[in-house]
Amino acid sequence: MVCRGGLLSGSLRAADVLRAALELGAVAFVMAHNHPSGDPAPSDDDVELTHAIEHAAHLIGVPLQDHVIVTPAGRFASVFRAGSSR
Repeated sequence: MVCRGGLLSGSLRAADVLRAALELGAVAFVMAHNHPSGDPAPSDDDVELTHAIEHAAHLIGVPLQDHVIVTPAGRFASVFRAGSSR
């Protein structure tokens, strides 16, 4: 876990995610977070953060493979597959 948010949002920087990946010696990584609302559709903020992290990860050679959003009911969505990134 890199960040724990509140009911409406979390505060996360690309550097926080990449630091964790590098400390673990990752060669690639997947991000995941939850949407307590039950709607797994990526928000504009999700897409923006994913794009920023994907770009920074590419620069350091540890690619972001996907960003998955899950809900309490088990529904999920990929930010990449939603066509919102890449």
